[in-house]
Amino acid sequence: MRQAAALAALGCIAALSSGCGVVVSYQGYGGTAIVSTDGRTITVGQFGASSCGATVKAVARESATRVALFLRFSTPRKTPSFCMHVNVAASIITSQQIRLRAPVGGRKLVDGRTGRATAWISARLVLRPTIHGYGLFELTPAVYLARAQSPGQAGCTQIYKSPNSGNQLEIIQTAGPLRLPGLPRTGGTRIQVRGHPGHAHHAANRNVIRWREHGLTDYIIFGVQNPQESQLLTTQQLIAIAESAPQPGYNI
Repeated sequence: MRQAAALAALGCIAALSSGCGVVVSYQGYGGTAIVSTDGRTITVGQFGASSCGATVKAVARESATRVALFLRFSTPRKTPSFCMHVNVAASIITSQQIRLRAPVGGRKLVDGRTGRATAWISARLVLRPTIHGYGLFELTPAVYLARAQSPGQAGCTQIYKSPNSGNQLEIIQTAGPLRLPGLPRTGGTRIQVRGHPGHAHHAANRNVIRWREHGLTDYIIFGVQNPQESQLLTTQQLIAIAESAPQPGYNI
């Protein structure tokens, strides 16, 4: 029965003339990833639909030596009439999770199309602080602001938002260099964060702290939309947020 169902599904994909109405195709995943502490959940992110109306699902093909990551695109045979009005930015998929049959373990994590190694960080290194009045809006392995970052550098971005003020706080962790527009890459006020030396930077509408921990450079960035209406969190408040994150070794 299962074999018959599988053959029927393959037939639907291959034989568009039968009226199934969906074209299925696969692309490699060339981004970075977060691997859960048990090694079985892979978080990928920052990819979009190749055409309007496409459904995109991240999938993995496992073997004894590697875990190959793909994006499966299911595209309607006929383009929906509303496509001409679709906002391209709205089609960006920030993150998805893939559950593996077995932990990654010693296997290689690779782009399914090119075979190139996929850079990843362990979920136990992802900072999970307590931020009163803010909720986690997004977690993705992509590092949005890494203008100088080479493709494939491991890292992650978290965005926390306040439902009341509209302000947001970002936590960026990266194994590569990071250039934040409007702020210098070096210098700043010297500080201590989680027992590590760091620096603080201040601009008109945001405060930033940065430090290195467990081989990653960590940033906490707080910005306000309107400085006249909202008050910036101070450097000490940002340090307190960083200090509230548990030490590595917990699950997400």
